[in-house]
Formats: sequence, structure tokens, C-alpha cells
Amino acid sequence: MNEGSDCTAYDPEALENGRRVFGDRIMYAKSVKDAVSGAELVVIVTEWPEFKTLDLSGMARKRLFDARHIVNRDLLPGDVEYEGLCWQPL
Repeated sequence: MNEGSDCTAYDPEALENGRRVFGDRIMYAKSVKDAVSGAELVVIVTEWPEFKTLDLSGMARKRLFDARHIVNRDLLPGDVEYEGLCWQPL
């Protein structure tokens, strides 16, 4: 069933593995900036350093789910909806 959403993935190391798993059911970005551009939601599921300081200015709606708690939410612009999922670091 298609609910009208698109998924774009970016991972600096695992895109080829993702292509084997997901094929053409999702799109693949060449950079984190391309992945975020026009997005309504960003979900961080890895701890790559470039995800700690995302530029969210190009997003259509600034919603961020951080499953690794790597983003310092105090440094995010006030218009970003942030949700930290999973564990909370000490």
C-alpha cells in the first residue's frame, strides 16, 4: 500500500548494502545535505559524526527523530521539532 510518502536514505558507508535490501523501493542521496533537502522528517539511526551537526534549513518541515541521541537539541533552531528515541546518554 502506498501512503503517498517517499523515503530517501543516506549513509556514508552502507548505501550499497541498503540498495541490496531495499532496491528501488526507496531513493538514495549522495550526501547528507541532499538527503535532508525538502524532507519533512529526518530519522537518525547511526552515529556518524556528520549527523551530529545537521543543517536542517532546507527541510520542508523541520522534524527530527534522533534514535542515537547524538544531536545536541539545545543547539537546534527553535522551529525544529525534536524527539530523542531509544536510550538517553549520561
